[in-house]
Amino acid sequence: MNLVTALAFTAIFASVGEILFQVVFGTITAGSYKEWTYTPFASYKTTTALHILCITCGISAAVLSWVGGAWRHLGITTWLVLLLYLMTACVWLAVGVFSMPFINFIETNNSPVVWLVVPCFIVGYHKDIGKYFNIIATTVSWGMILPMLYSIVKMRGYGRFESVNPHVIYLSLVLWFAAYHFLSSESKLLRVQLARAFPLIICCLVAVYNQGRGWLMQCFLVFGLFMIKPVLLGEKKAWSRLLLGGLVMLFGIGVAAAILVSLYPEAVNGLFERGLEDTRTAQYEEFFGQVSPATIIVGGGPNATYQSNYGHAEAEMDYTYFDNQFIWMLFKGGVGITLGYVILVLIPAFRLFFRSRNHHEYAASAVLILWTLALLGLCTYHNVNWNAQNVFALILAGFCQYSLRSRVPVSAPKKVKKAYSVISQPIRAT
Repeated sequence: MNLVTALAFTAIFASVGEILFQVVFGTITAGSYKEWTYTPFASYKTTTALHILCITCGISAAVLSWVGGAWRHLGITTWLVLLLYLMTACVWLAVGVFSMPFINFIETNNSPVVWLVVPCFIVGYHKDIGKYFNIIATTVSWGMILPMLYSIVKMRGYGRFESVNPHVIYLSLVLWFAAYHFLSSESKLLRVQLARAFPLIICCLVAVYNQGRGWLMQCFLVFGLFMIKPVLLGEKKAWSRLLLGGLVMLFGIGVAAAILVSLYPEAVNGLFERGLEDTRTAQYEEFFGQVSPATIIVGGGPNATYQSNYGHAEAEMDYTYFDNQFIWMLFKGGVGITLGYVILVLIPAFRLFFRSRNHHEYAASAVLILWTLALLGLCTYHNVNWNAQNVFALILAGFCQYSLRSRVPVSAPKKVKKAYSVISQPIRAT
């Protein structure tokens, strides 16, 4: 493993360690009837140190990959968009340095430091990094199964949390690694496919327990993408393999449902009772009723807030977040940040999805499409930040870009030069 890859994976594991500290040592208290309150563990010596390690290793990996020659593979469009993005990010970094307390500048996802995670896509251009994706995805998705199950078992009873909670934190971390681990499988053996589906089955179980409709939908979409993969990749006997994928999906969902119905029927009932409950419209009305178009275009900066009682029964308060991360990026960073993120991170995945040549390209592009849906607000408490899932997503984005760029016939300029030399030869007298 080369230095760039080692640094990138150190960033990922440092963040995983930070998340484990926050959840395992966090406190859970009983509130009103069937409601719980969760307070994540925070310590300057542990969580902050791991967060700083994640940022340092991620930026170092991007810089070394750039210096190592990744810049040669960037097209002119990517160069221009990246330049605009970095210029905008530097402006907001300067604002944040002089207007935010140090600890908030380093740790919170409202800090402009989060914009520096996007250049990590350069790491995906590094030679042979793709062969390590499945290793990291397998390690994280399987390694987090026991903590996820323990977060359910240790509860003294069933109840919904008032705000962020251990289950949604685990889902936000694990789902992307579990999805890549499952979708990148090249085996045609049913037992192998079922084994790779197991971390995703656990995600389904936790999503239902948490009544996370968006997270559960994401799990179903992963199974659906697995079903249609043989057809999109043009494999032999694709339709029979599609049927096999359907059986895997039904088995996975069935196992999760059977466990929940037998052990936590209240969670299943609560999920059905929520049904099509609208939890977003009020937030959009509050936001667009207060924030001007000029603020959305230019960006309000790291300290921008709006008045909201979203998720709270008491009076309105200064609110800095928004479930739809594209609107949040516009609110905090403006058009320069948002366009940069969309063009550098998301568009390559959509371009590669229907042009994938192998399971790894398909898995990388599919995960980023699901990532886009989560950013649109499908999943709660999913945001752009310096953490394991964001670093992994950015590296996958760079891998998608590199896969597309590698298909450009690099020999074309030499052919043109050779043809020019032929036609420019002086005509010999006969």
